[in-house]
Amino acid sequence: MTTDMAIVFAVLLASLVMFVREWVSVDVTALLGLAVLLVTGVLEPDDALAGFANPAVITVAAMFVLSEGLSRTGAVNGITRAISGLAGSSGRGFAVLALVIVMTTSAFINNTAIVVLFIPVMLNLARRFRTAPSKLLIPISYVSILGGTCTLIGTSTNLLVDSVAREHGQPGFGMFEFGQVGAIVATVGFLYILLVAPKLLPERATMIAATDTDARQYVTEVEILDGSGWVGKVLGETALGKMKDLLVLEVIRGELILTPRPDLLLESGDLLLLQGDANALYNVDQSGQVSVLPELAGEGGRLGQQVDISLTEIVITPNSRFVGTTVREAGFRRRYNVSVFALQRGGRHLRRSIGDVELRIGDVLLVQGSQRAFENLQGAKSFLVAKGTDAALTRPARAWLAVAVMLAVIGGATFGGLKIEVCALLGALAMIVFRCISTREAYGAIDLTVLLLIVGTLGLGKAMDTSGAAAFVVDKGTTLVKTLGPHGILAALFVITATLTSLMSNNATAVLLTPLAIQLTASLGFDDARPFLLAVVFGSSAAFATPIGYQTNTLVFGPGGYYFRDYMRVGLPLTVITGIVACVTIPIFFPFR
Repeated sequence: MTTDMAIVFAVLLASLVMFVREWVSVDVTALLGLAVLLVTGVLEPDDALAGFANPAVITVAAMFVLSEGLSRTGAVNGITRAISGLAGSSGRGFAVLALVIVMTTSAFINNTAIVVLFIPVMLNLARRFRTAPSKLLIPISYVSILGGTCTLIGTSTNLLVDSVAREHGQPGFGMFEFGQVGAIVATVGFLYILLVAPKLLPERATMIAATDTDARQYVTEVEILDGSGWVGKVLGETALGKMKDLLVLEVIRGELILTPRPDLLLESGDLLLLQGDANALYNVDQSGQVSVLPELAGEGGRLGQQVDISLTEIVITPNSRFVGTTVREAGFRRRYNVSVFALQRGGRHLRRSIGDVELRIGDVLLVQGSQRAFENLQGAKSFLVAKGTDAALTRPARAWLAVAVMLAVIGGATFGGLKIEVCALLGALAMIVFRCISTREAYGAIDLTVLLLIVGTLGLGKAMDTSGAAAFVVDKGTTLVKTLGPHGILAALFVITATLTSLMSNNATAVLLTPLAIQLTASLGFDDARPFLLAVVFGSSAAFATPIGYQTNTLVFGPGGYYFRDYMRVGLPLTVITGIVACVTIPIFFPFR
């Protein structure tokens, strides 16, 4: 093993650990690995930076803009409203129709955008038919992933595999070539989600569901004022300790988190995390003994003079500007005129200082404000409003133009003989020219995290190729799996890909394993790498078993009140089913030769 190979393997191992542990964001991890390869001389600058000009990066960026154009004009939201008319008063019928629509549209539109649009729809459905959101949101994520496997543009992963394959001299795939296998996989997966998954999904109410009851329970944070009559008294002697409809969750004093015992002596500056109904919190606020923290309540530090304040939930999205910032730093009151009263992560209230909690993708914030403030939240890109009206149709008169542009992109790539990156780029420009979307909205739609992740992992893939690391792995791997035969090798490749994609980014997995699949094909004496490439395609989309394997899984994690184990219980069987169906059908449509 050469020095360059050792460095590549070390970077690969470190990247895998960091992808799983999430010490930093996945894009930063990928770029750190690229930087190490540059500094150590394993990669030349031209090779390291070539990812920025890769067709896959251009295509994925353009697809973000196309999806945003469809969203901004209401072309997709119109479908949502039609579901209600078709389903009538049947909650089951509504849910099934929603799943069908999500799976179908995800074949052509970025599935993250589709799931973002449908989360409020499914939450409204849950409230309307008194169903737990946890029964509805994981299915929406899973069917969007299944739908994305049916076309070349269904997911960025498909585009990446196709792009990397073409770079290695392979013919690549057509627009609907994935559909031959994808339609069967998606159908079987859909039946599992419809018939089996409901029995495995938890029935768990989320934070906002609890607030829809008569005894609404809020969580907020207050500070004991200088000169307060409660300073020097034990907690049990104050109104806080005597009110039956109020619970002190914890007391924060400097760096200490204290248990709120009745004999705890209160001091000036103590921060108290309180849970109670609106009237209880209002009475505490009006006592004059405490002040709601400014970043939670507003400049005056008051909850307001009314207790019938509207509440809603917002969910931090993958491309949110607030990921990695604290609630205090985010400045929700200053930016949006809403107050943050609680934070929920993984179905749990965080029992610590809300203002100092660093926000993550999928976090759910319970916010308070006026209806006008909530309407202003609808157009924000940094979070999803999980309760209330769907996002307003900003340009409904141009919806038909947005649909026409999208159809032109699909038609040009399928029948016009144009490369997908050319069609996608022209389509994105058309969305701007026809004013379906503004230039600023187009830039805002592009998820730089995904693009930088692609660039970084493409560089790592290049290093594995040029250093001989990929050939080394293939040589050793081939020796181990040769006795399995092509069908066994196909299954092994799917299992490896599905395992990695459950622990790290599916895009990163696809870029890393596509060159290996091509070299494995050559070493086994086959001319056509497509069967093994499809194992990577479907394996990298089989991200059902964890909430971190796919962005849509992360998005529904908070609103559904899920735990990590919920994905394992429901998603692991689906991963196995997907693998069996894919490995059986791939050789039928793409024989080994």
